[in-house]
Amino acid sequence: MKFDLENHIAEVLSGVAKANAEFSGSLEVEAIEIVPDDYPRRFQAEYAAYKIAAAVLQGEV
Repeated sequence: MKFDLENHIAEVLSGVAKANAEFSGSLEVEAIEIVPDDYPRRFQAEYAAYKIAAAVLQGEV
């Protein structure tokens, strides 16, 4: 299985954008840590990015 870097980046950006839209935020992605031998399922990175961004925007972290 090949790690799809472009898709991974797109999913992270999409998750943060969704959280920004939902919570009137303005978070920006500065860096993404990649684990090349970890193969997340489709939309898993987007969901994780959304949950992290939502927690930040709601002051939970």
